[in-house]
Amino acid sequence: MPLFLQQDFSVITASQYLNSIAPATKADITIEAIMPTKILKHNLLLEDDIPCLKVTRITHSHGHPISYAVLYHPANRFKFTSQLDIVS
Repeated sequence: MPLFLQQDFSVITASQYLNSIAPATKADITIEAIMPTKILKHNLLLEDDIPCLKVTRITHSHGHPISYAVLYHPANRFKFTSQLDIVS
């Protein structure tokens, strides 16, 4: 990140700075239902028969990947909703 450590983050947030130099222009998101591992069950305070939603996200700026995230959510406590604005 160009000049990241030289920023005064009492004036601008890290997100504002990063968005100014590499704005998100695309996100690839995959959502899967999975059965959690023993570690995930422990970390998410899940009982044995509760599945998880695994969300994998790659964010791009002008064709270049800028972030990669894998997120796990207890399926019994979350729901997926979406809205599409169709422009013709």
